[in-house]
Amino acid sequence: MMTDNVTRLPPDVLQMRAPSLLAGLKGWLCWRSEPHPKGGKPLKVPYYASGQKRHGVQGTAQDKEHLTSFTRAREAALKRGFDGIGFATLKEFGIAALDFDYCIGDDGNVPKEVLEIVSTTYTEISPSGKGLRAFIKGNVGDRKSKTVAENGVYGFEVFSEKGFVTFTGEPFWTTDVNGNEDTLGEVTEPLLALCEKRFGRREPRDVLSEDDAAIEAVFNDHEPRLGLSIAEIEELLDRLDPDMGRDDWIKVGMAVHHETAGGDDGFAIWDEWSSNGGKYPSSDALQEQWDSFTRREGSGRRPVTMATVKRMVRLEGGEAPSSADRPLDPTEVAELLGMAPSEAQSGKFRLTSPTEVSMQPPVRWLIKGVLPHAEIAMLYGASGAGKSFVALEMACAMARGVDWRGRKTRKVKVVLVAAEGAGGMGNRLRAYCDYHGIEMSELDGNLRILAGVPNLMNRDDAIEVVKAIRDWGGAQLVVFDTFAQVTAGANENAGEDMSTALANAKAIGAVFRAMILLIHHSGKDTSKGARGWSGLRAASDAEIEVIRFEESHRRLIRIRKQKDGRDGEEFGLALDIVLVGMDEDGDEITSCVAVDAEIPVTQSEAPKPARKPLGQWEQIVLDAIGQLDPATESLMLPVFASKVVEMTPTPEEGKRDTRRQHAVRAILSLAKKGDDVAGYFMNGNLVVFG
Repeated sequence: MMTDNVTRLPPDVLQMRAPSLLAGLKGWLCWRSEPHPKGGKPLKVPYYASGQKRHGVQGTAQDKEHLTSFTRAREAALKRGFDGIGFATLKEFGIAALDFDYCIGDDGNVPKEVLEIVSTTYTEISPSGKGLRAFIKGNVGDRKSKTVAENGVYGFEVFSEKGFVTFTGEPFWTTDVNGNEDTLGEVTEPLLALCEKRFGRREPRDVLSEDDAAIEAVFNDHEPRLGLSIAEIEELLDRLDPDMGRDDWIKVGMAVHHETAGGDDGFAIWDEWSSNGGKYPSSDALQEQWDSFTRREGSGRRPVTMATVKRMVRLEGGEAPSSADRPLDPTEVAELLGMAPSEAQSGKFRLTSPTEVSMQPPVRWLIKGVLPHAEIAMLYGASGAGKSFVALEMACAMARGVDWRGRKTRKVKVVLVAAEGAGGMGNRLRAYCDYHGIEMSELDGNLRILAGVPNLMNRDDAIEVVKAIRDWGGAQLVVFDTFAQVTAGANENAGEDMSTALANAKAIGAVFRAMILLIHHSGKDTSKGARGWSGLRAASDAEIEVIRFEESHRRLIRIRKQKDGRDGEEFGLALDIVLVGMDEDGDEITSCVAVDAEIPVTQSEAPKPARKPLGQWEQIVLDAIGQLDPATESLMLPVFASKVVEMTPTPEEGKRDTRRQHAVRAILSLAKKGDDVAGYFMNGNLVVFG
């Protein structure tokens, strides 16, 4: 049944079948045919099974959480009257979709080179009835060539890492004849030859076996987008002259292409804006240029982003307008959408029923109810609270696939960047294994410690981290301990610096679809969460605080924030001292291990602010404690005082050096205080518990 060149879902949609490898992936959605805003070919607009339009940056953790199973997509499409279902191509799936548009002639014949490719894998007829869609195992990038149906040139597109393709469940005759109903073939020489013919030479990509240049390209693919809506992009371009120089005009097109992931709506914006200038070549010429932007991806060059367009706007004489700076005008909104004011509806937001909301896919957890498999989580606490030991305990539990404090874990590969206290990591690992009665080899399969201290402010360092993880075979969790140590030179309170570090951290995670766990310090006011820029909290999908109480050595783990779970849950924490060996002098070598304990419940045990602000030298002493090996370490006062002095600048020439006296007085002052800092000192020695 054909309507507006779109095949509607048949009544027996629930009988549709897909190859088991495809059907088993959580990458399905629905789509609806909607008019092209510029009057062109109708668009196939993707929707999640919940009924919400797919929006934002494709491939983010938020986007992936809304994708669903094949079965659920079928049910949602039938229930909500969608025109069809589709499959989102994501890099981690390792599946490529081949789209041959207008390849079926009026006589039913298909070009020989197409038949040669589709005969080895599952292939179906496209919604228009005039093309074919084949699915294969492998990565051939995301590229397309122009369709010129009138002169017999079929269109050819490949999707491996982004976007989505429709799925009809109507097998092409080669699928039936060759028994490929449940077969996904491999990348073949005829396919590579066609890709080279249409797009130029480009080998299939595999993130776990790429050379350094290709890794750079992978990283570039995750250059952060600004998350602008279609209306916001149009508003920016309206501030620019389309008859600008060709180089700048090309940059505008590249930026729009990057922001919209090369979608048809992005091309429509660029085409409409360009058509208002006197140098407008033609829509066909622009389409060829647009397609070249797709072919440019994976070249190793950084993409041009909408940040460049914003700079152009500023240079043109005015800041980009923001809809947040003025009240909403219903008439203006209605005109923008081409409808009467009474009919105006937002394209960005939509009201959904409780039933629709309830159908959204469940959260995936690394630690059930504690650590979601999202983008960014943060574990923070004061110096000496024990956060490094908690992070190690979590990492080891996930690497082993055992419960963490009674909560189920996913067995995943973990990379721990021990940028603070790396020297004591061996002792901490031995303490963990001895306490839990396991061999160190039980951790070897799924846990790695990254040697060195990368700087997330440095893009090259971040890429080197990707390479190291790539060489191991990938990971699902990357822990940075601590965030301060891997952002050397950054201003923790500056949004620009922290945004750069977060973008690089997210890019590392995005390459492997890994969760990034940042270990961070508390601020002076612990009620306000982690130290520094407030945007860190907004960017985190989960926040976990490690608290050390002032009247004892008791500790607590508290879930401060959980986007998709319950806030406020608490777990008791103790740091047990474990003997791990003897040194060359016959003295005991000890470390600590995080263990379960009773939750402190007395009022007197509640965290309290310091009785009075710490002095300058007292704060320097606490900072020195934070830089020591988190493993249990006992230092005589004179030795530790020397360490404190080393952290302070040398006095100007001619001035008396009183640093040591200040350091000793500050240490003794802290030792006498009745708050939590007193717990660092015992019998004249400094004792650090991580």
